[in-house]
Amino acid sequence: MTREPDDARRDAGADDDDLDDDALIWAGDADRGGESPLDRNRAAVSATALEAEPTVETPAAASVRSRRSTSALVALVVTVVLGGALAAETALWAIGVQHPVVSSVGPLLQRALFQFGEFLAILACPLWFGVTVALTRERPLRRALWLAGGVVLLLPWPYLLLEVVL
Repeated sequence: MTREPDDARRDAGADDDDLDDDALIWAGDADRGGESPLDRNRAAVSATALEAEPTVETPAAASVRSRRSTSALVALVVTVVLGGALAAETALWAIGVQHPVVSSVGPLLQRALFQFGEFLAILACPLWFGVTVALTRERPLRRALWLAGGVVLLLPWPYLLLEVVL
């Protein structure tokens, strides 16, 4: 049985960190010209350390940073308010579709499809919110416009009309 160099290091009492590092190295990485994950990790850590060095901040940079944080806070507040409006509309859709006047009476397929449409109407507001936030992550103005459009477009008409009728 031949002994590998790693076995000799283990027998010599090698440090546990060295043994952990050996787990990240594949035999033949250097032969194929590939870089070992250990070397990539060390390079990434050193690059991060270089970027994290403290720099002197000018008053103009501080002003820009404070404006960015203020606009980010406004965007967050607008998103929360419009998201709350969409959540309220979801609840109103759930209430509105349960009213017996809105329910359809007819063949089984017609009733099943009508109930599926009611289910989709209830899910429309949360889906609109999720898709809008996911697709407009870096554009807060567009996010606010799309969310406001969703609030108007997805009004719970069955609930609103029933309140007027009753």
